[in-house]
Amino acid sequence: MVERLSEDRRGGSVRRTSSIDIEALAADPATLRFSGRSRDALTRNPGAPPTPIARALVRATVSAGVVDSLSVHPHVPGADQLVGKRLAVGFRTAIWRNLREEYDAGTPLHALLDELPGAHVISGFAVRRLAAQAGPATAVRPGVRRLDVCAGWAADSEAAAEYRATGQSPPPLAMPLAPSRPALGADAAGWHTLAPLRPGSMSRRRRLDVWLDSAAGIRVDAVFRDVFCDDDGAERTLHEYAVQALVDAATHEVQAIEATPVLLPHTECPSTAGTAQAMISAPVRGLRERVSMDLFGPSCCTHLNDLLRTLADVPVLAAALPAWRPAS
Repeated sequence: MVERLSEDRRGGSVRRTSSIDIEALAADPATLRFSGRSRDALTRNPGAPPTPIARALVRATVSAGVVDSLSVHPHVPGADQLVGKRLAVGFRTAIWRNLREEYDAGTPLHALLDELPGAHVISGFAVRRLAAQAGPATAVRPGVRRLDVCAGWAADSEAAAEYRATGQSPPPLAMPLAPSRPALGADAAGWHTLAPLRPGSMSRRRRLDVWLDSAAGIRVDAVFRDVFCDDDGAERTLHEYAVQALVDAATHEVQAIEATPVLLPHTECPSTAGTAQAMISAPVRGLRERVSMDLFGPSCCTHLNDLLRTLADVPVLAAALPAWRPAS
């Protein structure tokens, strides 16, 4: 497996890292705890320690898809208006309406809140594992599966065929899940503090590196990984995708982009990488809206879409880059 999450920092770069840890409660698998951290940090010279420039924390409890409690740091007005909202429908719109300054500023706090709906989607893997361990009496009953929401769950996909035949979601292709390499690699300073995962819990982790290329523009290297902590305490990778892009330094339009599927759960998933090309010539600041309008349905990947949406904050991070010269 290609190792992308822990690549070394570059001199003259800004890195945003984030993680959303997800824990299903054994007493009530329908209730989930989310714990999120994010950090922006500037690296002035190769090998130098990073200088943190912004941080954020989010804690949330979600029952049956509805936010029961929410605490954020830094505290901002309007965050309490997200309590009672359903993550699957309208949550990101509620962020836009109630925390517009955070949205416009592209802050780490907004990045964490914007991540909660996607984190809730992947939590189903942990919930199903927990229910299966509890025995048949508490097993999660299959519901009506929405199809054509992505390539992996297209109506004519292998996963959909197995679901129709068995009433159960098929396991990921890479079962047993591949052991994850350490997320921090040799460059532990390149990440915010990651708490150890408890067995049965999950984490969605992201890295977004931005630096200036005087000959080309703004370079972008982004990656995410979803991990699950097995019963033996080993972290195992469920999803991983990477995107590299070139952004015009003056117009902030996407000049070039390439998506690389690293590890995905279903046969058809990797076929969606080419959809990232639809973002060429688009202003990165508007990618959240552009992705929502243009990339949906059975030809796309929801995980890639979420990764592309994070590129909307590239101009914010690029603005933090100083005029940089290597140390003499």
